[in-house]
Amino acid sequence: MIINFHMTHFLTSSIYAKCMDVKDCGIEIALIGYSNSGKSTLINCLTRNKKLSRFSKYPGRTSLINFFSVNENLRIVDLPGYGYSKVHKNKQKNYSLVFNYIKYRSCLKGIFLLIDIRRLLRDTDIKFLRYCKQCINIVILLTKCDKMNVSCQNRQIKLLKKQLFYFSKNIKIILFSSVKCIGLINVLKIIDFWFYKYVIF
Repeated sequence: MIINFHMTHFLTSSIYAKCMDVKDCGIEIALIGYSNSGKSTLINCLTRNKKLSRFSKYPGRTSLINFFSVNENLRIVDLPGYGYSKVHKNKQKNYSLVFNYIKYRSCLKGIFLLIDIRRLLRDTDIKFLRYCKQCINIVILLTKCDKMNVSCQNRQIKLLKKQLFYFSKNIKIILFSSVKCIGLINVLKIIDFWFYKYVIF
């Protein structure tokens, strides 16, 4: 049964990696990636609400951990995007927030790593994959795939699999486009699977 996202609402924002103002219960699924990778767009696509997660015109401006409540046992977490920030201190702050959130949140059960299909893995993506615990489920979303034809998409997937060869993780790759709704059903099914795997009623 696919989870209903239509009642999803913004819960709160936090500047603390341990997020003490949000109960560490139920499960959380985090979205991570470079600024402009499509995290806010994914949330709006899942919920069919274009105004739920507002994205800045200026990449890298979001420096908060944003929580969205799907139901009482499931939250989607939009982590600060890395890259683009012209201020070195802001970059370091975002990195610390992201990595410490992953380290401390016991209810974190799944991560969607969003990557622009035209760029593939970059430095911070690789640092993130190296940092992650083995027990965290990771799925890579190759976003903006509508900007390439099928032949180019397959070529990029092949290149990405070569990059991932160096990580001892079985990481699933999904093509995603919010414009053409490519991959949306697959994302919903994965969230559904994680939810029923970890939430005990």
